[in-house]
Amino acid sequence: MTTGKLNIWIREPNCELWNPWWVELEIKTCAGKDIFDIDPNMERNNKERLGQMYPAPNYEVKIGGAAHIGGFKSISIRGKADINHIEVDVPPGCYVVRAWVCGHNEWTERAIVNVRCGEHACVNLIVPHVKGRWGCIHNVIIPFIRNADRLKIPQPEIAKVVDVLVKAGDLNKKDIANELKAKAEIAAGVKNEYAKQRVIEAKRALEIIK
Repeated sequence: MTTGKLNIWIREPNCELWNPWWVELEIKTCAGKDIFDIDPNMERNNKERLGQMYPAPNYEVKIGGAAHIGGFKSISIRGKADINHIEVDVPPGCYVVRAWVCGHNEWTERAIVNVRCGEHACVNLIVPHVKGRWGCIHNVIIPFIRNADRLKIPQPEIAKVVDVLVKAGDLNKKDIANELKAKAEIAAGVKNEYAKQRVIEAKRALEIIK
């Protein structure tokens, strides 16, 4: 099977390289198939290279084993020094890539990459911060409210969880409310059913976030 080279870099939100000591890499097709299920030679093609990049005894490299979180088939590298770059041979195709990294905020964001036969492709996986406007807690609050409301969870219970998330994420309720108002105003100007639903959900969220 012909292959291309996929280079994965682990980075901070400010684009600087981040250096975890343990990485478990997950590569799937856009249809959700594990890379190891479509390429039976994945371990053989990459064992020597990764062993050279991260040699024993300072590193332990496992290819195709079950990840310790989630159970997916992973490329796992663990060692005494920093790990921020992984290069692997994969069949040509479009892939969704993410990694579990030890420390910081554990999961990186997902990235999509196209790999062509005989060519190099690069993907940067950002490890998001927990706190602040661009943190992962901020990103989950509005979807959480929306889904909890759909499930008809009592509003006081939703509000309690939101209060905790706001504090844990070092966020400001007023800022979140202003964001919801802006989204509702934008959606109100769009004439379709999806936009109408977004306006309703934003107003419900505002009742909870206030």
